[in-house]
Amino acid sequence: VVIAYGNGMRALKNDYDAKTLTRIQSLMEYDVEFIGCRNTMETMKWTEADFIDDIEYVQAGIVEIIERQVSGYVGIIAY
Repeated sequence: VVIAYGNGMRALKNDYDAKTLTRIQSLMEYDVEFIGCRNTMETMKWTEADFIDDIEYVQAGIVEIIERQVSGYVGIIAY
């Protein structure tokens, strides 16, 4: 699972770098789940139409990360 919030949401937008979007689509074909943060979207005035297809959304991305770590997921933060 990849959970994006803040600046990470930009990588999931339709108008992002084509090579990156191709890699993301490839990962989705291998059942990697991408989750976006609605709080970031609201702050930036973005809508679901601004993003690639097949993304799931949660209200708060950071809360989703914490909840998953509590349930046993391992968190890796990309810089």
